[in-house]
Amino acid sequence: MEHIKKVVELVKEQLLELKSGMGDRKSEIDKEYRNALQVAEANKKAAVTIAEKTRREALKEFDGEEQQIRTLQTMLKSLGASPKPEKLIQLILPTNAYSTDLSVVQKIAFVLDQIGSGYKEDIAKVIAKEDGTDVADVTKKISGVLSSMKSKGQLTAVKDGRRDKYSLVK
Repeated sequence: MEHIKKVVELVKEQLLELKSGMGDRKSEIDKEYRNALQVAEANKKAAVTIAEKTRREALKEFDGEEQQIRTLQTMLKSLGASPKPEKLIQLILPTNAYSTDLSVVQKIAFVLDQIGSGYKEDIAKVIAKEDGTDVADVTKKISGVLSSMKSKGQLTAVKDGRRDKYSLVK
């Protein structure tokens, strides 16, 4: 009987050691996971910062071209020629990285840049998935924005029955 008690004690000691080691390893795994998340978040922020800087630089160039058009139109007007004023289209430059902080217009531009073209529902599905929200709510939210972007010339829309298939003007 004494031998059985010793064996039981040895088994209990081994169990205690294993459980203690597992707890330590679980803590290490959790710590490594949190560190990996922090690194990923830092890389995401860096990518967004680079994308935003690139976008700002591109917009500066675009604004310069817009100013040149106004200057040339003024010159024509001063020379007595009256150029037909053309509606300037403010093109949307999609960002390189998706973020929930983007405006609805930027989110739509990002999605269309990724998928090429799509119906309102297709765009809403991607935004809802990225934002973790309901597709029906997003569909309602983007309907007016898509219409506005289309009327401003920022999107092209091809009729397919009663639905429009949208794509970015590039």
